[in-house]
Amino acid sequence: MITTPSVSSEIDRDYLELLLAKATKGEWSADGFPNNRVVWSGPDDRVCSMAVYAKAHTDSLLIVELRNAAPALIEACRERDRLRAALEAILPPKLCGEGWDLPDDETVAITVTFGKIKAARAALGEQPK
Repeated sequence: MITTPSVSSEIDRDYLELLLAKATKGEWSADGFPNNRVVWSGPDDRVCSMAVYAKAHTDSLLIVELRNAAPALIEACRERDRLRAALEAILPPKLCGEGWDLPDDETVAITVTFGKIKAARAALGEQPK
């Protein structure tokens, strides 16, 4: 049984992929009355019903769109992490943190060496030729 993790604003790609693997397959859609919706994964495959509440229409559309976009969103997170790793291989650690705040009187010299370029290319998954 899959359990719900604690509420967080962080994206847990592994958990999302697990849910996608176990969830109903196919492109999802929604129809019905504005306050009484049905989410479908095919012509005769009901995923869930959202009964009689004011935001059922909007909520059902959000569920459907997020479900259908989930694979692309997970892949975009992977690509972001890959690019961040490549950037971190080139930039000094001070510039790779959450903020890029540097005092006005401080000068940061970024030296890009062949070794750093190789490390960045490796982080991007490129193989030496």
